[in-house]
Amino acid sequence: MAREKSESRYAVSSAHRYLASQVETVRSGPLAPYLLRRGIEHLLEVGRPDTTLTLLPRFDYLMDRLRTLPNPDGVLGLGEDWRATLRLSPIPDHATRLWESFYREREHILPSTSCGEATGAGPLTRSCMSFRQGCMKSRP
Repeated sequence: MAREKSESRYAVSSAHRYLASQVETVRSGPLAPYLLRRGIEHLLEVGRPDTTLTLLPRFDYLMDRLRTLPNPDGVLGLGEDWRATLRLSPIPDHATRLWESFYREREHILPSTSCGEATGAGPLTRSCMSFRQGCMKSRP
Protein backbone atom coordinates (compact mmCIF):
# COMPACT_ATOMS: atom_id res chain seq x y z
CA MET A 1 0.00 0.00 0.00
CA ALA A 2 2.81 2.44 0.88
CA ARG A 3 4.51 1.67 -2.44
CA GLU A 4 1.30 2.45 -4.36
CA LYS A 5 0.95 5.77 -2.54
CA SER A 6 4.54 6.63 -3.34
CA GLU A 7 4.06 5.75 -7.01
CA SER A 8 0.83 7.76 -7.14
CA ARG A 9 2.52 10.78 -5.57
CA TYR A 10 5.34 10.51 -8.11
CA ALA A 11 2.88 10.28 -11.01
CA VAL A 12 0.92 13.31 -9.80
CA SER A 13 4.12 15.27 -9.19
CA SER A 14 5.38 14.39 -12.69
CA ALA A 15 2.08 15.50 -14.21
CA HIS A 16 2.23 18.84 -12.36
CA ARG A 17 5.80 19.42 -13.53
CA TYR A 18 4.95 18.58 -17.15
CA LEU A 19 1.83 20.77 -17.21
CA ALA A 20 3.68 23.63 -15.51
CA SER A 21 6.38 23.42 -18.18
CA GLN A 22 3.73 23.92 -20.89
CA VAL A 23 1.87 26.90 -19.40
CA GLU A 24 3.96 29.63 -21.01
CA THR A 25 4.02 28.15 -24.50
CA VAL A 26 0.73 26.36 -25.26
CA ARG A 27 -1.89 28.83 -26.52
CA SER A 28 -3.83 26.69 -28.97
CA GLY A 29 -4.85 23.10 -29.43
CA PRO A 30 -6.68 20.70 -27.15
CA LEU A 31 -4.53 21.42 -24.07
CA ALA A 32 -4.84 25.23 -24.27
CA PRO A 33 -8.20 25.69 -22.46
CA TYR A 34 -7.04 23.49 -19.60
CA LEU A 35 -3.68 25.24 -19.27
CA LEU A 36 -5.21 28.69 -19.51
CA ARG A 37 -7.49 27.88 -16.59
CA ARG A 38 -5.41 25.51 -14.46
CA GLY A 39 -1.87 26.38 -15.53
CA ILE A 40 -1.29 28.92 -12.76
CA GLU A 41 -2.29 26.27 -10.22
CA HIS A 42 0.28 23.88 -11.70
CA LEU A 43 3.00 26.54 -11.59
CA LEU A 44 2.22 27.20 -7.94
CA GLU A 45 2.16 23.46 -7.18
CA VAL A 46 5.73 23.09 -8.44
CA GLY A 47 6.94 26.18 -6.58
CA ARG A 48 7.09 28.71 -9.41
CA PRO A 49 5.12 31.76 -8.20
CA ASP A 50 7.75 33.96 -9.87
CA THR A 51 6.63 32.61 -13.24
CA THR A 52 2.99 33.34 -12.44
CA LEU A 53 3.96 36.91 -11.58
CA THR A 54 5.45 37.34 -15.05
CA LEU A 55 2.59 35.54 -16.81
CA LEU A 56 -0.50 37.11 -15.19
CA PRO A 57 0.35 40.71 -16.23
CA ARG A 58 1.16 39.77 -19.84
CA PHE A 59 -1.39 41.27 -22.20
CA ASP A 60 -1.11 38.42 -24.72
CA TYR A 61 -1.80 35.88 -21.95
CA LEU A 62 -4.77 37.91 -20.74
CA MET A 63 -6.28 38.14 -24.20
CA ASP A 64 -5.68 34.46 -25.01
CA ARG A 65 -7.32 33.51 -21.75
CA LEU A 66 -10.35 35.76 -22.23
CA ARG A 67 -10.82 34.62 -25.82
CA THR A 68 -10.65 30.95 -24.83
CA LEU A 69 -12.44 30.80 -21.49
CA PRO A 70 -15.96 31.95 -20.69
CA ASN A 71 -16.78 33.06 -17.15
CA PRO A 72 -16.39 31.96 -14.45
CA ASP A 73 -12.98 30.80 -15.65
CA GLY A 74 -12.15 33.89 -17.69
CA VAL A 75 -12.16 37.12 -15.70
CA LEU A 76 -13.18 35.57 -12.39
CA GLY A 77 -10.53 32.89 -12.70
CA LEU A 78 -7.87 35.57 -13.19
CA GLY A 79 -8.78 37.08 -9.84
CA GLU A 80 -8.55 33.67 -8.18
CA ASP A 81 -5.13 33.11 -9.74
CA TRP A 82 -3.86 36.51 -8.56
CA ARG A 83 -5.02 35.77 -5.00
CA ALA A 84 -3.47 32.28 -5.00
CA THR A 85 -0.17 33.68 -6.29
CA LEU A 86 -0.07 36.51 -3.76
CA ARG A 87 -0.58 34.05 -0.90
CA LEU A 88 2.76 32.50 -1.90
CA SER A 89 4.81 35.39 -3.18
CA PRO A 90 5.08 39.15 -2.70
CA ILE A 91 4.80 41.34 -5.78
CA PRO A 92 8.36 42.20 -6.81
CA ASP A 93 7.99 45.31 -8.94
CA HIS A 94 5.90 48.41 -9.59
CA ALA A 95 4.43 47.33 -12.95
CA THR A 96 3.23 43.97 -11.58
CA ARG A 97 1.72 45.75 -8.57
CA LEU A 98 -0.22 47.99 -10.96
CA TRP A 99 -1.61 45.02 -12.91
CA GLU A 100 -2.67 43.24 -9.72
CA SER A 101 -4.38 46.41 -8.57
CA PHE A 102 -6.13 46.72 -11.94
CA TYR A 103 -7.67 43.24 -11.58
CA ARG A 104 -8.51 43.59 -7.89
CA GLU A 105 -10.21 46.98 -8.27
CA ARG A 106 -12.18 46.03 -11.38
CA GLU A 107 -12.89 42.35 -10.80
CA HIS A 108 -16.50 43.00 -9.84
CA ILE A 109 -17.30 44.78 -13.13
CA LEU A 110 -15.08 42.96 -15.62
CA PRO A 111 -17.31 39.87 -16.08
CA SER A 112 -20.12 42.03 -17.40
CA THR A 113 -17.81 43.73 -19.91
CA SER A 114 -16.01 40.73 -21.37
CA CYS A 115 -18.71 40.01 -23.95
CA GLY A 116 -17.30 40.55 -27.42
CA GLU A 117 -13.68 40.52 -26.29
CA ALA A 118 -12.79 37.88 -28.86
CA THR A 119 -12.86 40.59 -31.51
CA GLY A 120 -10.32 42.63 -29.58
CA ALA A 121 -12.62 45.65 -29.67
CA GLY A 122 -14.59 45.14 -26.47
CA PRO A 123 -14.56 47.42 -23.44
CA LEU A 124 -12.21 45.16 -21.48
CA THR A 125 -9.64 45.20 -24.27
CA ARG A 126 -9.85 48.98 -24.53
CA SER A 127 -9.58 49.36 -20.74
CA CYS A 128 -6.58 47.03 -20.53
CA MET A 129 -4.82 48.72 -23.44
CA SER A 130 -5.38 52.15 -21.91
CA PHE A 131 -4.17 50.90 -18.54
CA ARG A 132 -1.12 49.30 -20.15
CA GLN A 133 -0.21 52.54 -21.91
CA GLY A 134 -0.51 54.40 -18.61
CA CYS A 135 1.78 51.83 -16.94
CA MET A 136 4.38 52.30 -19.65
CA LYS A 137 4.34 56.09 -19.16
CA SER A 138 4.61 55.85 -15.36
CA ARG A 139 7.62 53.51 -15.27
CA PRO A 140 10.40 54.87 -13.07
